[in-house]
Amino acid sequence: MILPEGLVKEVQLLLSQDKKVAAIELVHTLTKSGLKESFEIVGKISRGESISTVETEDIDR
Repeated sequence: MILPEGLVKEVQLLLSQDKKVAAIELVHTLTKSGLKESFEIVGKISRGESISTVETEDIDR
């Protein structure tokens, strides 16, 4: 899954504030992914693993 760069930054901010559940909910809501996938995405971000990102202006609306 390719995430908007801004979403990754927001998740990193929430994680820095010890708000992992809020980060998972944010990913789940904005990506329409399942809770398990959202949990895995947030886990990858928290571990500093590579996540495919795209700048929001590159996304077709």
